[in-house]
Amino acid sequence: MNQTEFFMKFIGQGWTQKLPTVDQEYTTAPDKTVVAQISAFNPGYGFTVTALLLSAITLLREPSTLPPSGGVYTPGAAFEHTSLFNQLTKHGMKFEVLSDSSLGSKSKL
Repeated sequence: MNQTEFFMKFIGQGWTQKLPTVDQEYTTAPDKTVVAQISAFNPGYGFTVTALLLSAITLLREPSTLPPSGGVYTPGAAFEHTSLFNQLTKHGMKFEVLSDSSLGSKSKL
């Protein structure tokens, strides 16, 4: 397993401009596409355990960087302001943006 490598590709569409407040909604179709990839070695017991331990350590050591109120959060929202991204990178996970492009007017929601 040590020589096994995994790749996960993500394709996301969104908007180049942020809305002024979270209460507003976009009235146009997304105008941007980003393709990103994460990869690491030993996905079985190796990197999975590393990622879980780093997440737990982050929760214990950086409580002030976590969302202030309770509820259910996605990992991206929960760890957005923590050092988890840097810790995962130090331990062998690669984060790459493969493409970042504007969409034409033909895009659909």
